[in-house]
Amino acid sequence: MDVRTIMLVFSALTLMFACLLALAGRYAGEIKGVWHWALAHLLIGVGFAVAYFSHDAAELHIWSAIMASVLVAAGITLELAGIQLFKAQRVSWTFGLIVVFAILISGIWFSVLHNDAGARAIVNSIFLALLFGACARQLFVTVEKPLRVAFWLTGLSFSLMTLLLLVRAIMIYQMPPESYGLLKNIPLNPITFFIASMLQMAATFGFILMIDYRLVTELRKMASHDHLTGAFNRRRLEEEAERVQARSLRTGDVMAVMMVDVDHFKQVNDRYGHQVGDEVLRRLAKTVTSIIRVDDYFARYGGEEFCILLPSTTAAEAMQLAERLRAAYAALTFDFVSKPFKSTISIGIADSVQISPDFAQLLLAADKALYQAKGTGRNRVMVYAVAA
Repeated sequence: MDVRTIMLVFSALTLMFACLLALAGRYAGEIKGVWHWALAHLLIGVGFAVAYFSHDAAELHIWSAIMASVLVAAGITLELAGIQLFKAQRVSWTFGLIVVFAILISGIWFSVLHNDAGARAIVNSIFLALLFGACARQLFVTVEKPLRVAFWLTGLSFSLMTLLLLVRAIMIYQMPPESYGLLKNIPLNPITFFIASMLQMAATFGFILMIDYRLVTELRKMASHDHLTGAFNRRRLEEEAERVQARSLRTGDVMAVMMVDVDHFKQVNDRYGHQVGDEVLRRLAKTVTSIIRVDDYFARYGGEEFCILLPSTTAAEAMQLAERLRAAYAALTFDFVSKPFKSTISIGIADSVQISPDFAQLLLAADKALYQAKGTGRNRVMVYAVAA
């Protein structure tokens, strides 16, 4: 294996990955950090190209070596920033910029002021290893299981790169003085460059897998959630209801359903406009999610009507929860228009003790209780009662 050939191939592959990541960044929606990785690969690819196109085939030109090292370090710094953005963290540039500056100064020192290619390679290996180690540290964290595989695969690639560079630095240190040169025909150079190239590509594949998992998660959320309120949509609620119903039939556990409707919602839309109406629904959804339990299922059932499925809950317990919800929402003041106003909700409740664990029958009963609440004055909670 020839070092310059590996440089050329890796530079071309890295630039292709830069284009791929830039294309992914264009369609990645809210996923952060993709453009940083695209720019990182551009810098790394250009850095290796600068090293390859050095005029001196025996040894890198002094300033080409310095520029190549700085570009690669800047690229890894951007990868670190991209990982932080992907995790929705604030980017800390300090460490990366310090490393880039240190590589620049050491490159000038060991190339211009005191020409020592071995020392320069040792220092560069150590500093680049620190950057790769920082990237790995960001990725070995606890995340949801599908994304964890991609995180740890990318982190493992960075960890192995860290180890490789440290071993490289040790081996160069043990070599006789002035015997090392980046383009010299010694086994260390092509082997380490080839392994490093493979690990960098593995890290890139891992990051692309991270993007893929995040996109799949967002698509699943879009397919199962109402885009306006963030609540489950009707289809997702019915899927969850099948599981709760099956458990209730199997164990005899009680379940309850609440139907919630915004009072005089059409008047809000007619008087203030649909944007205000949308904000009313969002505020209601936020209020509901702040009150219900984590095991409850909240969904927008249609228009201004919402449904809450309550496992292991009787009608009496649901009544207490509904009253808290009704009072909390009634206390809100909508002050984002010229004339502030208040809004109220009506709630109907049914449970499997009075009806049955069949979700469709519970919905029908809760809906009847809801219309009874609206028919008797609104801004109240009614529990469905079986006629004697």
